[in-house]
Amino acid sequence: MKMKDMKCSGRSEMAMAMPEKSEYPYGLQINLNHECLEKLGIKEMPEVGTEMMIHAMVKVCSVTMNANEGGENNHMSLQICEMGVEGGKKSKAEVFYK
Repeated sequence: MKMKDMKCSGRSEMAMAMPEKSEYPYGLQINLNHECLEKLGIKEMPEVGTEMMIHAMVKVCSVTMNANEGGENNHMSLQICEMGVEGGKKSKAEVFYK
């Protein structure tokens, strides 16, 4: 699957509606609590700014298709059902033996 850069174009409605300055639209941030971190096997917290890879199974919760004189506006809501996370901090053994 080819990855797409999801940064805001600056012209999008989502970019203009966001209260704080961010490169990405509202809704693309995932927050994981202690229980989720345990399930994912994350024992040591990575440094802020560390890039990690996620793989997830989602379920489509809703779809909205709207058309008016200004054009089309489509929206889809996804629920993450299963996910895995790779990357981040390496253990001392991984660094030493690789």
